[in-house]
Amino acid sequence: MDPRGALGRWYAKTKAEAKTSQQSVQKDLWKSSRGAIWSRICGISRLEYFQISQKRCLILLIRSGIQMTSRNPLLLCLALLLFAGALPAQEPAREEQGTTENSATSAAQKYTPSYSEEGAASCLRCHAGGEMRAIQSGPHFNLQNPGAPAAHHYCESCHGPGSIHVSRAHGGRGYPPLTEFGRGKDTAPRDEQLAACMHCHGTAGEVRKTIGFYGSPHDRKAINCSTCHTVHTESDPIKDREEQAETCYGCHRKMRAGHPQFEAESMNIHVMKCSDCHDVHRPLPE
Repeated sequence: MDPRGALGRWYAKTKAEAKTSQQSVQKDLWKSSRGAIWSRICGISRLEYFQISQKRCLILLIRSGIQMTSRNPLLLCLALLLFAGALPAQEPAREEQGTTENSATSAAQKYTPSYSEEGAASCLRCHAGGEMRAIQSGPHFNLQNPGAPAAHHYCESCHGPGSIHVSRAHGGRGYPPLTEFGRGKDTAPRDEQLAACMHCHGTAGEVRKTIGFYGSPHDRKAINCSTCHTVHTESDPIKDREEQAETCYGCHRKMRAGHPQFEAESMNIHVMKCSDCHDVHRPLPE
């Protein structure tokens, strides 16, 4: 066997396979319309097109192809469109992140409660019952008193910002609760109710009348201010002697028998009330 003949056949076979592979690559490059357009405009081969970036190809176009606009503007327009279409693929993560941050900011602004610029007028459109009319003659609605809630944010001074409450109500999506006072299931948590009252009536408030409530027996029994006090009236009934006695007897039923002087036929009922002896807003003495 001639070794040179075997070597020659191997060399010929290898050369043929390399040529076939090269032709296949060239065929694929020719099929690429994008590569053909760019290479024709930029004055480079199709293989060079795939070896450099599109941005660099555009630089070549600007440097040497200004005159192409008058000779073949259509090809120039197509190339620019292809280049513009390739750029957004490099920035998707940043754009998506920005969109997410903007959405989060928008949602925070949308669901952050704010006070109404119209004051009580916004509330009275829906809440115009007897209690709303009565409170307008009471001390909490006295606009001449700088310490009154109405002198600040009207109803929202006690019930909290109502922007979300109003927007959802008008959209028919239910009524997100504001700070509702009382002891029912639909009322706000006790701490939230007390915080609203103590804003004015606490140690740092403008009306200091409940300095020692925290730690008092009524506080330890988890009683709210609204358990005894009624705000939506011209005058709090608890200030009336007879009404105060009935309010206290609502819980202290056993005390009625030990205080016969508070019976209707007794004259003392018009002179004294429970709070004359009992300060319910202070802790018991040590």
